[in-house]
This record gives sequence, C-alpha cells and structure tokens, in this order.
Amino acid sequence: MSLLAGSSHWQWNPLERCQIARPSEHDSCIGQSLNGRPCRNKVSKKSRETASDRLEIVAMCSIDNSLVPKLRDLTRLLLCKQRHQDQATPLSEGWCRRLGLLRDETIEPVPTRSAARQRGQEVTVAMVQEGQIPFHVSTTRPAVVSVPTAIGRSGSIVFRSFHKGRDISDVQCDICHERHLEDTVYLNYEECTGGFHWECMQRWLYSL
Repeated sequence: MSLLAGSSHWQWNPLERCQIARPSEHDSCIGQSLNGRPCRNKVSKKSRETASDRLEIVAMCSIDNSLVPKLRDLTRLLLCKQRHQDQATPLSEGWCRRLGLLRDETIEPVPTRSAARQRGQEVTVAMVQEGQIPFHVSTTRPAVVSVPTAIGRSGSIVFRSFHKGRDISDVQCDICHERHLEDTVYLNYEECTGGFHWECMQRWLYSL
C-alpha cells in the first residue's frame, strides 16, 4: 500500500496530525543529536517500508488508546539503530499529545537510565588511545575512563561501545559532526546515547 493523502480507506491522516515525515521520501533518522540537531544517520529501506505499511494500518484505526503501542512501534522503525532507539518513547508521547491521547499513565514509564545502568569497568586513557581495552565493551559491560578537566578535576566517560580505526560511514560524531577521521576511536557515550570521536570527547570534557 502507498501513503496517499485522502485515501478512501483512511479514517484520518497520521502524517499531518502527528507531523510525521513521509518514510518513502525521508530516509534519515527522526531523532536528534546531543546538541538538538536532526540526526543524519540513515534508516534502512526495509524499516521505512515497514513504517509505511504500519502508517496505513494506523490511518485506518480509530483515534483511541489502542494507537499508543502502535505509534511507539512506528517510532522505533524511523529511528536509527545506532544511537536513538531510546528516543522512541518521548517521540511517540509527542504524537499522542497531538492526538489528545496522552492522559497520565497512558504510556508506561520506562526504567531510568541510572536504574538500568551497569557498573563500568575502569580502563586507562592509554588503553583507549591505543585501542587495547582488554575486554569487549558492550551495554552489559561498559567501560569507564577518567580524564582531567580544565580546572584540575577529573571527569569520567562511561561508554558502551568502542571501535578504533574502523570506517563506520553511517555514524557521525555528535561534537564535530564528521563521520570518519583517520585512525579514530568511536565511543557510544552512556550519558548522551551518542557516538563520539575520542579526541572530541576529551576536548569537550576538558573545557568544562
């Protein structure tokens, strides 16, 4: 099915009412980076086609609370898998507000990041710079490194993924907005759920 405004089987137009970009025309993630700019990561064609089909179904449904989980699932399809899946709930809440559906606990609260956070394993700056972290960094086994700040204190960076010297062309740094630098280190920072170059993160933390 195709998303055609005014289609006879539609009860309403979710593209207009919820201000959703047409998936067949908008191939970027609908999430936002750390500084509030639109994410430039691409969403797969398969996910966008599935989202178009889900929108057809949503448009044929009555506007009631049964739409809440459908809209939440739809949001996940239009967010990049690298960084912004955790924005699905706030985005779908915004859509629900536009439809007048959000009432108190209509959308179940999700656990806070701090409650779900795993304790990070300490690593050194040298380990990060040389790409010699002695374990696989993941969401269940994050790493934490302490770096100095401009006022002589130390700050901690907790990260959930780590790649060195790899060309990850569909991931951009949320600080410098470049997608690849030679022999770079990519971190997935726990506090911001964003991807960053190690040197950019160091400079940013030092400036605090």
